[in-house]
Amino acid sequence: MIPNRHKDIEIVPENPFANDALGREKFAYTLESIVSVYAETGCVISLNGEWGTGKTTFVKMLSQDMQNKGYHPLYFNAWTNDFISDPLVALLAELKEIFPKTEKLDKVIKLGGKIAVDVVAQTTKSIIEKKLGIDVKEIAKTISSDLKKGIDDYSEQKKAFEDFKEALQEYVTDNTTEPDKPVVFFVDELDRCNPHFAVQVLERIKHLFDIPNIVFII
Repeated sequence: MIPNRHKDIEIVPENPFANDALGREKFAYTLESIVSVYAETGCVISLNGEWGTGKTTFVKMLSQDMQNKGYHPLYFNAWTNDFISDPLVALLAELKEIFPKTEKLDKVIKLGGKIAVDVVAQTTKSIIEKKLGIDVKEIAKTISSDLKKGIDDYSEQKKAFEDFKEALQEYVTDNTTEPDKPVVFFVDELDRCNPHFAVQVLERIKHLFDIPNIVFII
């Protein structure tokens, strides 16, 4: 019998790299320095490597080391969460675990929930399917009505995005007192999860979390 995976390497909280036989601690220090430099503006960092080279073990060691030094690390496994309809829900759930439960957090979650609700305007294709055979003027009238609805939906969603980012930035700023010790989201296993979900994760990061004091390591 061949086991399908090796036993996880123990990560000692007081000395996260104690069992690292590959000597990667020096790379962790380099990465921590980069995170601190870009903490004020926020950034996204990509770690790439072949399957089985120990990326997950490394980021878990790094996450513990950062926690020991006053950073605010969060570990998000995209593969085990790709059953969720919107990754924003999972990302906010992780955020809840490290900071105080306050009214500002409730506001962030409420605004995030509003964004996660899927509001989709009718498309031209559906209009054609429903209105096939009706005179051109009626089709044009319907398209005009649905276009207005689409514009209204866009305006509402844009406002919701802006409100969410403002609330999130205020909440994170309140809870990251050291300017070079940001929130660090480790997004792992992105290449193993549902491709549609992987794209959604990247979209949420790009549009909603590009604020100061949040760094993503993918």
